Amino acid sequence: PRFTLLHWLVGLLRHLETEVALIAGQARPEELVPLLFKSAQQAALALPNDWQPSIQALGEARLLELRQLSWDASQAHLRSYKAREIQESHAKKVWQSLDRATGLLQDSMLTAQAMAAAGGATLNASASSSSP
Repeated sequence: PRFTLLHWLVGLLRHLETEVALIAGQARPEELVPLLFKSAQQAALALPNDWQPSIQALGEARLLELRQLSWDASQAHLRSYKAREIQESHAKKVWQSLDRATGLLQDSMLTAQAMAAAGGATLNASASSSSP
């Protein structure tokens, strides 16, 4: 048969349909694939060695519906990924800006301390020279 492994995998996912739907409804997007993989892996290990998937042929309308569902899910994932990339980029820029501001503040504090120390030394020198 053509696409034997794919046929078996789809059969396994159909076997786990209720569990997969539950995981998909509760998991965060970045956790979804690892959780689904782990669930499928555990279920496959629990199946008897002679298990065969029972997949019926799908009608054209159902295939179109599934293709659209797949496309929509793919686009939603892409939007989520891009939004996360933008947030991460923004966070990186904010951290860099904070690092620069921290460096400038530290430099300013050191300069102020040095000026205060130099001013104190000047005052002490003035006081010593003006004393009789």
